[in-house]
Amino acid sequence: MPAFMAGAGVRYMSAFTDGTAPQTPSVTLFDAMLGFDRGAWRYALNVQNLTDKVYVSTCLGRGDCWWGTRRTVIASIRYRF
Repeated sequence: MPAFMAGAGVRYMSAFTDGTAPQTPSVTLFDAMLGFDRGAWRYALNVQNLTDKVYVSTCLGRGDCWWGTRRTVIASIRYRF
């Protein structure tokens, strides 16, 4: 029997400081998924950082900082034996 699936999630990352590094501000990100099962087949679409928020994920005391991951969309098809 075919089945539809949907999901949503919220990720919160609090502010972060590593020693003398500048403080990385807190950020809230939204994720979502849609899926469809039909027999042994599953089709899915997963989206992370749904709003494509631009943010700094980490700054270290030695002076280097990294941007957080932008919107990521993954489509998949799976067959179960």
